[in-house]
Amino acid sequence: MKNTLEPPDIFHVDAAKGWLELGDHIAANDELENVSARLRAHPDVLDVRWQIYARAKKWEACVEIAAAIIKVAPGRSDGWT
Repeated sequence: MKNTLEPPDIFHVDAAKGWLELGDHIAANDELENVSARLRAHPDVLDVRWQIYARAKKWEACVEIAAAIIKVAPGRSDGWT
């Protein structure tokens, strides 16, 4: 898997982050759904997905996403915390 996302996928991830900053996790989720299916397991996408689920208080899903981050990018601290 590539380390960095490229357009247009990075634009969707950035837009999802923007929606989260505005407090709208539903719009953030909708935006993240536009990321290419083959890149939805990218650690940057998973990180934003975790934030969305945390805002929705879906803690079991957060644990699953964190485990996925650890699996695809064990050197990243965000999966462990």
